[in-house]
Amino acid sequence: MALQPLDWQPSNCHRWPESSKTDAHLLLLLCEDGHNSQVDGRRAPSPSSSDGRESFQPVTILELPPEILAEILVHCLPTYSAAPAALRAPLLLGGICGEWRMIALSTPSLWSTFILPVDMGKTTDDSPVVRLFESWIARGGNYPLTMVISCSASDAGTPPPYTLPGSFISALSRSASRWHDVHLVLPHGDFHRLQANDGFPFLRRLAVKAADWRLSRPDATLPLDLFINASVLDDVFLGEGFDISDINLPLHQLSYFESHGGTAVSYFQVLCQATELREIRLNPRSVTRFEEMVHSNVKSLNLQSVDFQESEALGILDYMTCPALEKIVIGGSTPLLSHSLLRFLSRSSPPLREFILDLDHHHISDALANTNDVLMAMPALELLELKPLTAETAHDIFNRMYDKTTLFLPRLTTLRVEVTLHGVRSSSWTYATLVRMAVARWNVEADENIAQLQLFKLSFSNPHHFSRVWGNPWPQLDADSRAQLVLLDEQGMDIELMIGDDDEPPIVVDA
Repeated sequence: MALQPLDWQPSNCHRWPESSKTDAHLLLLLCEDGHNSQVDGRRAPSPSSSDGRESFQPVTILELPPEILAEILVHCLPTYSAAPAALRAPLLLGGICGEWRMIALSTPSLWSTFILPVDMGKTTDDSPVVRLFESWIARGGNYPLTMVISCSASDAGTPPPYTLPGSFISALSRSASRWHDVHLVLPHGDFHRLQANDGFPFLRRLAVKAADWRLSRPDATLPLDLFINASVLDDVFLGEGFDISDINLPLHQLSYFESHGGTAVSYFQVLCQATELREIRLNPRSVTRFEEMVHSNVKSLNLQSVDFQESEALGILDYMTCPALEKIVIGGSTPLLSHSLLRFLSRSSPPLREFILDLDHHHISDALANTNDVLMAMPALELLELKPLTAETAHDIFNRMYDKTTLFLPRLTTLRVEVTLHGVRSSSWTYATLVRMAVARWNVEADENIAQLQLFKLSFSNPHHFSRVWGNPWPQLDADSRAQLVLLDEQGMDIELMIGDDDEPPIVVDA
């Protein structure tokens, strides 16, 4: 069941477990006439027809075995889970007929994945949301839970400090032994009220955030020990209000870690102890005090992916060696100074396959300093995304990829670039180099040293600003270049070329 987190959840929503879904209209197709609707089932074959072929009779929906109907009901769940609602499965299913209600109530998996918003200012022991939660948990039996409990305070509610009623905390504690993938947005103090008498035998993914994180809390609060013995926990996200110093975790068994409130020092602590870590996302609150870290190198043998939410955090690379790293993602609002990255690459020599720079598109300079030096240190790259780039740097990359003698990025199959037009006259940008590169990297034939470029996307940042402020039209795609790109597209290369501004639709090759 894919669970869509609430708006506080970071961009890595893909980490929620997926399962197959049917179209949202399936239920209506099945139930338009409960007793007469038919599905494409089959009865046992009747005697052969006159032409010698077996004849099949359709089966009505109510003739399906209960276990088959239960499976169909599970596939009627929303693609993106939301708060329980009468007009949404699974509650909707119980209103079709008595038999469907009985089957729905006896199918725990229907009640195992949900999002529950809770108004901290209005929730009391006898509030409907408490009874709803208790009922939902009971109907789920012993099935592992995938859920979001998201607390917030309405403007008309009780003023802070906030706390949840004891009945809700008790119900949440009783369900702890069934937690599997759980996002909890609770008042900070209520995390310390939770209990897990039977432990967390199923808990694999955990995300926590203090609903009252904007409010000050006592400095003497002890670290939360609730999850220290979660034996299979391997994926942790710490939202606002939680640093690694606020919660004790079984770091030695984690494969994924992310924190929105950490410092460079706290991330270094995680890297030192989480020896099985495969992926880490860094969004440090403070990146200027690297001198507080122990001046010894952390060799992360298993780390395969690192995501920097701010490019200023790259200084931590001076304290890391990651020989198995396959993916680097860097975002933020400041251009990337690549000195730490270059030192890291020369020390680690990782088999990097993906390198993504996604900085603020308002920058008018290259997102990456010493672009070609950095790229030459990653010869195994298969996916490259750079934005923004100056026109000069983009041309340089295309030129190097066109010249097969340099073997520049020889394994690249996916290339996405965004070019900033600041200071560029329309006549100074041509598409000839771009087209030559695309043709050369598509027609590689049997060359074993160079991979075929399969996907290429080029766009311009702020063309409207360029056109209006600098008085120049955006660079136009000439007919010959367009024809060559269209031909490559027809031959199978996935090409997308975005050119235009707010007043004129963009040109898109392979729309």
